[in-house]
Amino acid sequence: RCPVTRGWPRQSGLFSVSGSLVCFAATNVLAFSGSGSWSDASRWLDGAAPAAGGNSNLVLRFPSLADGAAATNDFSGTFLARRVWMGGLAAGASATLAGNAIAFTNSASGTAPKLSFTAPGAATVTAPLVARSALTVDSHGSLTVTNAVPGLPTGSILYKSGPGSLTLPTLTNNIASVNVYQGNLVTPSLATNPTPVNLISQAGKSAELTLTKSGQSVSAALYLMGSGTCAVHTACGGTITLSNWTYGYGDTVNLFDVAAGDALSLRQILIFYGSSGARISSNSLVKAGAGTLEIRSQGSDSGNNRAYLGTTTLRNGTLTLSEDDCGPLAT
Repeated sequence: RCPVTRGWPRQSGLFSVSGSLVCFAATNVLAFSGSGSWSDASRWLDGAAPAAGGNSNLVLRFPSLADGAAATNDFSGTFLARRVWMGGLAAGASATLAGNAIAFTNSASGTAPKLSFTAPGAATVTAPLVARSALTVDSHGSLTVTNAVPGLPTGSILYKSGPGSLTLPTLTNNIASVNVYQGNLVTPSLATNPTPVNLISQAGKSAELTLTKSGQSVSAALYLMGSGTCAVHTACGGTITLSNWTYGYGDTVNLFDVAAGDALSLRQILIFYGSSGARISSNSLVKAGAGTLEIRSQGSDSGNNRAYLGTTTLRNGTLTLSEDDCGPLAT
């Protein structure tokens, strides 16, 4: 920020003022370079490492990650930050954010925390992550969290944005919802509480979920929303059963991509009706992948009509459903 003292009549030229111009560094924005420990002052562009423990206004930037780099939080205890941003990693390259726990928290002014990876490479976070409020994870490449699930408070939300993937080891928190706006959320299983999963697509973009653990019955409701493509993938080598309803909002294309050797069983895709009784969605279904998709239930829940009305398209594999449980079959 560069605040200018008052009393500045305009002059000709690009930038001309009377008075004095005072500039000062953003002390809560620190940039790391290369590979090494956070406590090493030479790794930080301003020549000063962050204070142990961090603070709620701190933004940590890793703008020039190189292939094989590891930035390690060697500060003891939990380290506070409101944002961690990683970039600069080329496609095919990989880097690691390692070490002790990082706690994402609101800033003093209330700005929500965020974890960003805005490069086409592959970044892995092995440091434990904790979020003290709703957390947004923005990924443009492949971002993998291996040590622990972001610990979110009860009733908060995990947001996924960006066209890349986010891989989590599991989702077990008793949170309000998981909202995927773009890209692919990859996880073995969903919470059993059940935490609803909202795939909220935008026109020309996709919001995706990939499940990788077989033999599970998922009790979370799945909501397919927006104006783009909502996609559910399996990569589990077995069967996954969704025991709750799947709801269709908007005019999305619902893509179910079931891998070879996998089976995905849905209770039903229900069209959402507004309080006035007007239908506000016309979902279509596309079955892809060499595996089997089953839509097994007739009937409806207490507030929505049964069965989607959009076109049903079988691209590959097997689709099992009742004749009156779907829209028109595409040729």
